[in-house]
Amino acid sequence: MIEQSAVIYSPSTVADNAYVGHFSIVGHPRRIPPRSDATTDRIPWEASTGAHVAHHAVISSYCQIDDGSVIEAAVWMGSRCRVGHESRIRTGAQLYYSCQVYDRVDVGEGAVVAGFVCNDVRIGQKAQVFGTLVHRLVDAPPEGADPHPGESEPAPVVEEQAVVGVGAVVIGGVTVGRGAYIAAGAVLTKDAEPNTLYRGVPATAVGPAPSPFRRPT
Repeated sequence: MIEQSAVIYSPSTVADNAYVGHFSIVGHPRRIPPRSDATTDRIPWEASTGAHVAHHAVISSYCQIDDGSVIEAAVWMGSRCRVGHESRIRTGAQLYYSCQVYDRVDVGEGAVVAGFVCNDVRIGQKAQVFGTLVHRLVDAPPEGADPHPGESEPAPVVEEQAVVGVGAVVIGGVTVGRGAYIAAGAVLTKDAEPNTLYRGVPATAVGPAPSPFRRPT
């Protein structure tokens, strides 16, 4: 079902038994980077390549899914979520209210995301991200690239069944190991070992991850 107020850009597809809520957008086009010689009448958007919403997915109201992205089966998106360009939200994943997932992100099956996720992040199966995943924002972009700092830098990787707690920040091209737990409010700037609890600023290992989140060995 597609609510009448939703906008579906061609050639996007929405499965018959999926739901797209009020004022949501599927297939939002890319913005053309500004140039110094741009005129005021220049069209600021490229033509949409379409996005795809699979069966039994639920896209709540005021969501935006950018072109090139795929929402797989049984995904649930809460109100006011955004998924950027060329991202994939895999089967059964959940995006909570107002979360921001940017370009070329891969969210694994059954994962939960409720925070801010920068470009090129990989989130494993059944991982839970309630905090922020960001680039270090120190490297210059390649010559000729869209001038947004940090986009050429490595992005964080969150392996399966890991947890990034509320208000925690993972910075740069680090890996949160399988079953690791980054405590609420921690700031992680180096790799986190599997099945290990990290807390503090900067985050340091303080023992095994809480038992509900440890991956059985």
